[in-house]
Amino acid sequence: MANKITLAISIIVIFGMSLIISIPIFIISTTLAPYGKIEESIPFYYKPNNSSFMKELNINTDIGEVEIGYTYEPVDYSTRVELNLEMLGSGLAEKSYFDYFDIVWQNTSGIVNFTMQLKASIDHAEVLSLIKNVNITVTLKADVICDVNTLISFQGSVDITVPWRLSIGNILVNVSKGNINYYFSNCIIEGGITGITQETGNIKLKMNDVEYKKNSLWALTTDIGNIVIEINQHITMGENITGTITTNIGNYRLAYLDSNVDVGAHFILCPNPNDAQFQQQLTQIVGFEEPDLVVVDGNDIYTLKSNDYPTLNNYNLSFSLPNGYYDLNIQNI
Repeated sequence: MANKITLAISIIVIFGMSLIISIPIFIISTTLAPYGKIEESIPFYYKPNNSSFMKELNINTDIGEVEIGYTYEPVDYSTRVELNLEMLGSGLAEKSYFDYFDIVWQNTSGIVNFTMQLKASIDHAEVLSLIKNVNITVTLKADVICDVNTLISFQGSVDITVPWRLSIGNILVNVSKGNINYYFSNCIIEGGITGITQETGNIKLKMNDVEYKKNSLWALTTDIGNIVIEINQHITMGENITGTITTNIGNYRLAYLDSNVDVGAHFILCPNPNDAQFQQQLTQIVGFEEPDLVVVDGNDIYTLKSNDYPTLNNYNLSFSLPNGYYDLNIQNI
């Protein structure tokens, strides 16, 4: 009887040990087996007969970091869009980006459209957890002058850079969650500038000695985020600027430096009431008339005019700030 009990105990111990060893191996193997990685780098080209011919660029994506810039190189295309995508995680083995995204590339009659959307049939939350990197880099030929429209419907940021003596038309960027950065240096703008972040995101507009071919309308809006505007204008602009800048919950940084007698500025600021820091900043503004204060619906609204306003070309910008603070460095010299 003792031998039978000993045998039974031995069988139970061996069976238990086998379970202890085999179950983790089974779990690890079934968990790791479908893991995979997707890495793609895909270029798209628009090559019309006249390589500088182009009227409009449209980038429409659910997710991604979009960078738009120019090349001075003697290229044979008007536009190059390069998609760099990296995904890592469970279920990706033997899969490609075609299993998760619908990508459309259209280029006809000078209008270029790049669209990248998550497939409607898949679990978007699950796919987004697998995405490690999505970059969409757009390169325009230096002599291309076109309107640029960019929409990111879920998450991602947009950078647009226009360098020395190059031109751009109307600019429209609309993102849901993400930042917008505009960098314009010694270039030419032939349209308006619109930037919208629908939920969270910051907007930065940096201008350095920019010329304009026509009056330009600016419209910058963020719900929860900061807005930074830096203007250095030492040459004649050519036309006038009118703009409305709004953040519901965020801060402003306005850095303005103007040393040209043919450039003037008119700023309307709706600040936080009784903001002592703002009052101190008003006393440090250089080259502007005494601020004009009016009260509308209980809000203090300040009008600032440069000593030479109005002149040949002028900035007319209105800032709305229900909740937040200003950081001002305004000089007209």
